[in-house]
Amino acid sequence: MEPMELYVQSMQQTDHNLREQARLEGQHEVVLHAMNGQAIYAPIDLSMPNLRILDSGCANGRWLQDLAKSVAPTQHSYVGTDVADGAFPDHAPENFTFVKQSITDPWPDSWKGSFDIVHQRFTLAAAAKLGLLPVVRSLADLLKPSGWMQLIEPDTDAIPGNAASASQFIDMIEAIVAFSFGHARAFKDLDQVMKDAGLINVQRREVMVPWGATAPTAELAIKGVETPAAVVGEMENVMKGLGIWKDKWNGLEGRLRKELADKGGYERVYVLYGQKKT
Repeated sequence: MEPMELYVQSMQQTDHNLREQARLEGQHEVVLHAMNGQAIYAPIDLSMPNLRILDSGCANGRWLQDLAKSVAPTQHSYVGTDVADGAFPDHAPENFTFVKQSITDPWPDSWKGSFDIVHQRFTLAAAAKLGLLPVVRSLADLLKPSGWMQLIEPDTDAIPGNAASASQFIDMIEAIVAFSFGHARAFKDLDQVMKDAGLINVQRREVMVPWGATAPTAELAIKGVETPAAVVGEMENVMKGLGIWKDKWNGLEGRLRKELADKGGYERVYVLYGQKKT
């Protein structure tokens, strides 16, 4: 069983516990702030009415909700999908739809060629059993001609200036990527994967996400501590079960939480976007 499958299974068993929801909310806010509040880097005119927008791996739909607020009063159609549906909102506006869907399963035929924007963040680890290209190609198939895809995934290279625990956390994420795909370069080559999937005008931007004491506000600092620390807590048992946990990571959750609160740290993420041919 792949790491992401085990992780999702644990989330389903706990019905998306409150801690996980807090982590996802914090992650969203910290990353969005690092992107200067700009949810979409792809050069699409969001003031055009009646766009159809998909967030794959949407969790509780927070990204979609914030995007809708940022373009109000322009009306679009928003669709959120996730492999686990326990976090879907109980009451959503009429122009929001939430559907249980795995990125490794076939998408509904009626969805193909129907979206102006397909967005996905920190979800491609679930693509390991099929490989990145088939999954990215299936996402691209959902786009209308000239529509845009945006993918966000972590860089696993060490960041100069990060202290010991922050560096070990990034090392841990690299181990997950390497185990899942057989090598640690999976997300580094994602722009080429998008081109191989038939997208054009593919661009890559790198964003430095501040954690803890390096964050610009006290609220983001707190969330920038809890978000990575909670990842360690959620993934430790999964990685131990797969035999890829290292002794040097023992106690990492507590050490990381203290280090980020005192010194801060950074994570680099890739924001990649590409366009479907007309």
